[in-house]
Amino acid sequence: MEAGQGGLDVTGADALTAGPATFQVSTPDERSRWVGLVDLSPEVDLATFLAEMGKVFVEDPEVSVPAGQKVTNMATLRGGVSVNKTTPLGFSVHLAQGTYHLVDYSTLGEPDALDRVRTIEVGRAEGAPTGAPRVDGVVAQFGQGAEQRFLAPDTVAPDAQLLVSNATGQNNEAIIAPVKPGVTDEQVQAFFDSFGGGQPAESPFASEETYGLLPLGPGQSAVLRLNLQPGRYVLMSWVGEYETGKSNVQNGMHHVFTVA
Repeated sequence: MEAGQGGLDVTGADALTAGPATFQVSTPDERSRWVGLVDLSPEVDLATFLAEMGKVFVEDPEVSVPAGQKVTNMATLRGGVSVNKTTPLGFSVHLAQGTYHLVDYSTLGEPDALDRVRTIEVGRAEGAPTGAPRVDGVVAQFGQGAEQRFLAPDTVAPDAQLLVSNATGQNNEAIIAPVKPGVTDEQVQAFFDSFGGGQPAESPFASEETYGLLPLGPGQSAVLRLNLQPGRYVLMSWVGEYETGKSNVQNGMHHVFTVA
């Protein structure tokens, strides 16, 4: 699948049947693309979902908090990936027979956002499902409120396939960013704690690049297929905590790890 200015160019989706499904995503654009897989509740129409999902990214908690709560009730988010021009990624999920939507979240709020959505139909499986993805490690999202956290490996291979499982009560993501050599979780937290108190602490980030797994709904799992250079990275969930709207990464939902 290629995500670009013209929308989502999806190949092979017509042949999907119930069971494990893998989506490989790339973009030719300079900007990042955020392609997510969505399973709408039966009574929800796509336009209404897109409008509420767009509000989730608004910085004002009076807007984002109720929108996040509505989205949780309107749809099951099945993950997806944030990609850029140099870092294509993939994700795998187990799908039941039914209708799903591929949404480029980076287009929400644009006039033609609805036209850019690609709807896919997953058919009935003939026989037992096959093709389960390889899993090299597990990333668990757990906790409630301001205590949501990651339990994840400290070291992974550049092409590792990580099973991400959301055991929190809300949508959460597993976004990855490169950090400077030797950076620790304590330094990441100090950086976020320093905002609003004068001079911010030194940034732990090695660049502005981000990639990784987009939000999963409560109780959902997906396999993130990495494609990273060796180095030091941090795993984060920027999703706002549903009571206050404060970003979970600011509350401490981050995990520094090494790719080697």
